[in-house]
Amino acid sequence: MIKINKRFFIYVIIIVIATRSLSILYSFLFIIIHEIAHLLVAICFKYKGYTIEIDILGARLHYKDIEDMSIKEDIIISLAGPIINIIMGLIFCLLSLYEEMIINYILGFFNLIPVIPLDGGRILKNLLTKRYLYKKANVITIYISMVIGVFFLVTAIILGIEFKFNISLLLISILIIYCSYREKRRIVYVVMGDLMKKREKFFKKGYIESIVVSISYNKSLLSVLTLIDKGKYTLFYILDDSMNVIKVISEEEVLKGVKEYGDITIKEYINLP
Repeated sequence: MIKINKRFFIYVIIIVIATRSLSILYSFLFIIIHEIAHLLVAICFKYKGYTIEIDILGARLHYKDIEDMSIKEDIIISLAGPIINIIMGLIFCLLSLYEEMIINYILGFFNLIPVIPLDGGRILKNLLTKRYLYKKANVITIYISMVIGVFFLVTAIILGIEFKFNISLLLISILIIYCSYREKRRIVYVVMGDLMKKREKFFKKGYIESIVVSISYNKSLLSVLTLIDKGKYTLFYILDDSMNVIKVISEEEVLKGVKEYGDITIKEYINLP
């Protein structure tokens, strides 16, 4: 399904008239092609239930079955958009169409920057997930995004003082910082949402991979929640101060405990009547 904002064409016409340039039209066209590349690769992996949303900020692709993707598939799908822009940039270079070449190179290489909400940020998080638990991989990605966002912001300010302000760089830096901060605030809620999607995935496929994490009973339920792996079912071995296993609880029990009792310790939770 393709959803186009009702005011999209009005905004584009106004921008074209104001700038007296068709570059904005080229940009939107190449952004849409970028998203279609993501879509085609996802279809090759037999994923369905997608929506391409087009508005004045560009185009975005939303997947219904995104939780079923493996890390490898997610990385390949994320790379598809930037790669198609780079290929198109090479083609336009050979055709001596330099304006179109520059637009595609910017879209391709810019989207590979490892920041939220770009493709590069998604790729980085997936690569980190291979080594770390989902929550830690997410946190590392967020801080890298913030550092790069602040770097862009400082660069934009310095350029503005020394030469003239680059509005695009300034807005991009603010967007990166804002998206990173928003992602940081919603990590726990994302993890809770992932638990529910994981359950749907289990009933759909009939199986799910699992991992085991050993944790002290002095830790809080909320801290346990953040240790849950995004794509695997997590079981927790609860250890006392002598490192004896006193109980085994599932991620479903952790979620239930947080919902019903809040952020109490594991010791308090397992001793509840």
